[in-house]
Amino acid sequence: MNEISIIKEGHEAILTYLKLNCRSEVILDRYLSYGVFFEEYLKRKEIYTYTSPAVTSFQNWITVEANAERITRKKFIGLMRYSTMISDFYNSRSFQTKYSYGNRYKYPLNIYFEGITEEYVQWLNVGANSKAGFKSSAREFLFFLQERNIHNLAELNTQIIIDYFVAIRENHKCSMNNVMVCLRKLLDFLEEKSYTTSNRNQILRYKTARSRIKVYPAFSSEDIIKLLKSPDRSTVMGKRDYAILFLASVTGLRAIDIANLKLDNLFRNDMTICFSQHKTGRENIIPLDAATMEVIDDYLAVRPETNSSYIFLTCTKPAKKLNDLSSVRNILVKYTKIANISKRRWDGKGFQAFRRGMGLWLLEDSCDTHLISQILGHKNEMMLKHYLPMSAEALRVCALDLCLIPVKSEVYK
Repeated sequence: MNEISIIKEGHEAILTYLKLNCRSEVILDRYLSYGVFFEEYLKRKEIYTYTSPAVTSFQNWITVEANAERITRKKFIGLMRYSTMISDFYNSRSFQTKYSYGNRYKYPLNIYFEGITEEYVQWLNVGANSKAGFKSSAREFLFFLQERNIHNLAELNTQIIIDYFVAIRENHKCSMNNVMVCLRKLLDFLEEKSYTTSNRNQILRYKTARSRIKVYPAFSSEDIIKLLKSPDRSTVMGKRDYAILFLASVTGLRAIDIANLKLDNLFRNDMTICFSQHKTGRENIIPLDAATMEVIDDYLAVRPETNSSYIFLTCTKPAKKLNDLSSVRNILVKYTKIANISKRRWDGKGFQAFRRGMGLWLLEDSCDTHLISQILGHKNEMMLKHYLPMSAEALRVCALDLCLIPVKSEVYK
């Protein structure tokens, strides 16, 4: 193994961190190879000390290599994590247990556009949770310009923006208004910083046509039975996955709220779950029956030993909480395949289908609308209108007859 010299201090800090967190020798060897790979790139570029632009350049390069399938996806993720950890070390930031490399690197930008993007993020006056969406949209637009060799932003005009909308419409069928909002914000920034002379393009003053309202399905009783039969309950993972699916089917909890449930959210004496909803921030109390509590206890009996206060944990060491969204959603995707339940992209058969099923069941059982809103955690009862289209009986109650409208008999002939 070649000696690490250019980034030796950061490299050794990473290995020490991995050892302290009980990583295996296989993982350590893998990170040793990542260090050699990264250093060889720096030497080819005649870079002999750490710089932030060097890391950005390296990450852009391996993104291109991964997209061209010259390196595997697994190696790409490992190199991205290693180089990000190097960046964290030299910028006096703590190492993270998990790094995300989703849309952030989907569109590799040159150094010029990369710098504009970072400056734009610093300029944005929006909430921290909103910045990621604005940044992703900005990267997509700048990548569009980069691919068409438009590097002088003063050349921006209405036709270029129209061409951009035409190019991305297939991937943003239901979110073009959001794209326009983000683009307006980006152009405001470019004008303020004198990258462009004016952004008063007429096309950005209009809204897109409203998309048709789609009625998404709920899981049927047959589907839920199939799903609950799929996990292998003789294993720790099977018990965990069964508990998650069972809990979703009887409570309609969102995936992110299930992932965030903690042990102290369970109140056994009252047979309830009390938690703060991620979406609204409101406290919600949901009653549990004995069967649901028994399923949760069955998993807790074999749950990995850890100091974590979260109920549902990963099965790999070191055990930690499930990812807020992706891990829980992937569990459902896994068992819909095992149960041979038809599922297509954007067909609505996600965790929301459990919520729709719960809302539909309560609605058809003639429950009080206030009670339904309370169980599902809605801010107001108007949200129940989303469940009406799934119930023919509920729609029939809402329908008006023609007894008060004078019409001639010929209308029916």
